Parts: sequence; structure tokens; C-alpha cells
Amino acid sequence: MSETNLRAALDNHLHTMASLPDVDWLGQGLDQAGQIYYSVNVLPAEDITVGMESGGSNVLAGIYQITVNVPKNSGKAVYMTEIEKIRTRFARSQVMTYDGTTVALHKVFSSAGITDENYLRFPISIIYRAAI
Repeated sequence: MSETNLRAALDNHLHTMASLPDVDWLGQGLDQAGQIYYSVNVLPAEDITVGMESGGSNVLAGIYQITVNVPKNSGKAVYMTEIEKIRTRFARSQVMTYDGTTVALHKVFSSAGITDENYLRFPISIIYRAAI
């Protein structure tokens, strides 16, 4: 269950963030009718095998992606504050552990905003690795 533990470590880290808005944890399309909210997705990469023996380790890698959803016309200061909260919370070189699975953060970056009818959406990608 290392992938479950990996996800739990990352989710718990977000869940315990101060001033956390509502979060769409499962990609169900939460729409807060004009309120700020986050959407979370995990984009796993191919496992990396360390060692040739049967007892060798595997490294789970991928992207933990948090999308900041801000109502249109909220102003630049609003979305920049939310983006910075995530970038600070998931800063490079942080390490977190859940039930024996240790997750290290290697890089965090935000992408250009995506506009739809009601929201500006800013994906923030957090590159992780976990040895199991």
C-alpha cells in the first residue's frame, strides 16, 4: 500500500495547511459558486527500480498537482496569494512520512492560468519521489 501511503502523506500535508479553502480531493468537479477552492490530482510516473535483486527498492515518482480555482475578476493579488501559499507549503527539499513511506519534494512550479466561464484556474505541480 505504498502508493496509498504516498498519497496520504501529500494529502495530509495539504490538509493541515492554515487557511485552507475547500478542496476537491477526488476530481469530482466541486464548484463553490464564486468561492476559492483547490482541486487535487496525482499524476504518477513510471516506477524506478533500484537494484537488480528481488528485494531491491522501488522509487515512486510523479506530480502532485494542486489547482487553485479563483473566481474571475477576483484580482491578481487574490490568486497570487493562493499560489504562493501552495508554493511555500510544498517547498523544494521538504520530506514527509506516512506509515513508513517517506516522500521527498524535488521541485514546485506553477503554470499559466486557464480561464473558463466562472474561474481562473492555476495548476501548481509538485514533483515528488518516494522510496519503498
